[in-house]
Amino acid sequence: MGKDEAKGKDEGKKLTKANSGYNFEGRILTRQMQKKETEERNKRLRTDEEDDEREEQPEVTTLDEAQLKMIKRMIDNSMAKMKKEMLEERRQHEKEIQDLKKQITALEDELEGVQKTMRKKNLIIQGIPEDQLETKTETVKKVMELLNEELGLRDEPFVVTEIKRIGKKTERPRRILVTTERERDVETIMRVKSKLKQCGQEIYINRDVSPRTARKMAEERRKKKQGDQREAENRYKTPRNHRNSTSA
Repeated sequence: MGKDEAKGKDEGKKLTKANSGYNFEGRILTRQMQKKETEERNKRLRTDEEDDEREEQPEVTTLDEAQLKMIKRMIDNSMAKMKKEMLEERRQHEKEIQDLKKQITALEDELEGVQKTMRKKNLIIQGIPEDQLETKTETVKKVMELLNEELGLRDEPFVVTEIKRIGKKTERPRRILVTTERERDVETIMRVKSKLKQCGQEIYINRDVSPRTARKMAEERRKKKQGDQREAENRYKTPRNHRNSTSA
């Protein structure tokens, strides 16, 4: 029995030693497997991240020549359509402006007619001196003396209904508005107004006209003056011999 027990103990030791070796090798194998699994897991993670990055990046496509021509044609068509619409809108606005101008002209003509009718019995006298504290009575006296004495209308049958100065006071004497009872009274005064020029007085009598008509008359006088100046210059530039031969 002693030998058997010793033999059993030796075998137990061997078995224990063998089991210890097996456990050590198992731990190494386990560690290797864990390492491999970790590497595979990391590899899968990197692969997933790369896939995500590829999904996030926009896909770049290359257009061929036909597609580029189609896009250019679409842009050109859109631009042409916009240009056409803008031109049409501009023509419409211009037409509306022209219509408004015609309406304004028609209203001005109508107003001109009304004013002309209202002003037919009026006269405007310029150049009569104005005193600093001149009253309306004094103005009436000056105008009636001019008409009766200077123009010799004392015995003429004309009737004046109102005489007053118009405009703001300045260094120059204001104009005087004379209103008569009848249109023929205006004609009576206009017929003899040239006597003022003959007397050398710088007093002017004119019909009362609207601002529009006054501008037209001023423009006509300006053009006539320019024409007279050009004619005088042409006469001055013409050689004397040529003038003599022409007159002969």
